Amino acid sequence: MAHNRAIWLVGGVAFVTLIMVMGCAASNLALQRGILPPIEVTLNLGVISLITVQTDDANCWRPIHGRAGPAC
Repeated sequence: MAHNRAIWLVGGVAFVTLIMVMGCAASNLALQRGILPPIEVTLNLGVISLITVQTDDANCWRPIHGRAGPAC
């Protein structure tokens, strides 16, 4: 009985992981093709802040839009 439960648990975790990876890949493809607009997100986790911004220059790794200001 415990063996069946372990198999279902491992299978479930593998399935969820696969769905997450496929979702990330599909989102990336949609962003690259312009189907989805890029979004700006600010997430504060105590002393750590995660900020995503869009850029106009594909060769620029620094943000042009958003709270960080023009840095390129």
